[in-house]
Amino acid sequence: KSSLIREFINTHADAAHIHLGSCDDLLTPQPLGPLRDIAHDQPTLAQALADGDRSAVLAASLDLLSGSLRPNVMVLEDTQWSDEATLDVIKYVGRRIARTNGLLLLTYRDGEVDQDHPLRQVIGELAPQDLARIHLGTLSAEAVASMVEGTALDADEVLALTDGNPLFVTE
Repeated sequence: KSSLIREFINTHADAAHIHLGSCDDLLTPQPLGPLRDIAHDQPTLAQALADGDRSAVLAASLDLLSGSLRPNVMVLEDTQWSDEATLDVIKYVGRRIARTNGLLLLTYRDGEVDQDHPLRQVIGELAPQDLARIHLGTLSAEAVASMVEGTALDADEVLALTDGNPLFVTE
């Protein structure tokens, strides 16, 4: 998923404003962690976060996707690790995304987001017409063989060990 996101960003960086933030697998998650990443380049969001003003953070997040003549993309990576405040922003922005000229792009690991996970519940409350899901499947035997070509690794063994998981194959 990270490779796909990097390719998306590289392809669209000249045509759109890209705002990138990541959630981290911390024992005590940083509230609004991915927005803090984005705020380094966004003074309005930085000020709202510094003030601890929840309404201003929500408004500034939505404004990031509404402003400018160019499209805006907010990428939040690894949202399976989102804290509750970040989930609130996802829900707030996601329910209003149709009013913007922006795209809210979330990544998460399917295996970590079961039916009871709060992220699944937030996504489930978004308007279906404003939502598109892209499921990344496992790599085929041919893809694995292509990736290990030129190495001492056996493609069949790599496939068996990783079950075609792109992250594990790359590693």
